[in-house]
Amino acid sequence: MSTAASSVDYGRKLLNGGLNGARNGSGEFLRGKPISSVVTTSARSAIGPAVLGTCLGILSGVFAGEKKSAGRAALFGLAGCALGFATGVAWKNRQFAASVAQGAAKNIGQLRQEHWMEKNSIAYA
Repeated sequence: MSTAASSVDYGRKLLNGGLNGARNGSGEFLRGKPISSVVTTSARSAIGPAVLGTCLGILSGVFAGEKKSAGRAALFGLAGCALGFATGVAWKNRQFAASVAQGAAKNIGQLRQEHWMEKNSIAYA
């Protein structure tokens, strides 16, 4: 087998191992709860940051620059709302994301160690 083909196979093995580890990490975090309950809770808790982002966006649209229009303020408010909501959801789900990342990293680490051992085996007599 060529080195390019073996590198592709190794990369595919790492990718699959990472995905399986991420799945295991999410399962450990959820402990049988449906993901929809986590998403619903995080969306509800992100309403406050979304409102704050909307207010800050509207204010910056009104007071920034020489052009002062309602459309510009509305556009900045919408952008602030989206940014605030995304930030709130990300903050609420940080432990879930950490669990997924740790599961993936653990599996990838094991696969890398196995690969290293295959390449650098020492014959003991």
